[in-house]
Amino acid sequence: MLIYGFVLWGLALLGIGLPFDLPRWLFVVLEILVIWFVWKGIKAARRAPGNHLRLFSAQENWVNAFALQALILFLW
Repeated sequence: MLIYGFVLWGLALLGIGLPFDLPRWLFVVLEILVIWFVWKGIKAARRAPGNHLRLFSAQENWVNAFALQALILFLW
């Protein structure tokens, strides 16, 4: 997912996008998902010192948030 996020982020920075516009409510829903992934990552990271699986879960949630934010930038 992290590599997909970097690729989409790079395409968005280059100005490459889709030839059609998506509805704004879809962007709002995707942004809410980004906030949810970040919150789950923070919550798992706070409990992670005693559990390595939660640290992995926190990192996975942060990567998902980054990739989703890159997708939003690409679709914008």
